[in-house]
Amino acid sequence: MLKGGMGSIIMVCFFIGDLGAAQNPDLDDFCHRQYLQTAKCPASICQLKQIGEESTQQEKPAVCIARPCTEIPPEACPLEFCAVMVDCSKQKICHFKMPGEPAVCGDLAYAGQDVDCCAGLVRRCGIEFMDGTCDMEGRNSVYNLPICIPCGDGICGNFENRCNCPEDCGVPPKHGGSQRDLPFVYIKDSKDPK
Repeated sequence: MLKGGMGSIIMVCFFIGDLGAAQNPDLDDFCHRQYLQTAKCPASICQLKQIGEESTQQEKPAVCIARPCTEIPPEACPLEFCAVMVDCSKQKICHFKMPGEPAVCGDLAYAGQDVDCCAGLVRRCGIEFMDGTCDMEGRNSVYNLPICIPCGDGICGNFENRCNCPEDCGVPPKHGGSQRDLPFVYIKDSKDPK
């Protein structure tokens, strides 16, 4: 700690590794302990990172930190820290556990798979782009897990779109969409002679 002027205290913090890379302090602790005990970093769930600035030293200090759950193969997924889920392409993946207390049922936009969707909600995939095209799998994005939505209630609401809920939002264009599918509004400028 450094003392600043006027009796204030300034705390200096140092972070090792990427902020939020693993987003799981318990798994980080596990990786760190494994490395200290065995001098090996379990490559399937952890990664060895060199620390310190570039130098002429041959060996730089290293730290064993957790891989993000989404970068761990499903067969190596550490279930005490992460969860195996089925993504929108129907493939098993390792994913972060859902935060908070276990749900009784999956409410609006719930992406966990440990419970069924609440009454009135269905599990769906799909995101619609501005050009009207759909991505039904959402690979490598936040849209890669099915979510619970109120599809079928006759209202195109939050988290619903033409791709994941055509019943409420309409059917996406078959040709993939184009600018002509977007609404066109012409606002006449009062200075425009036409």
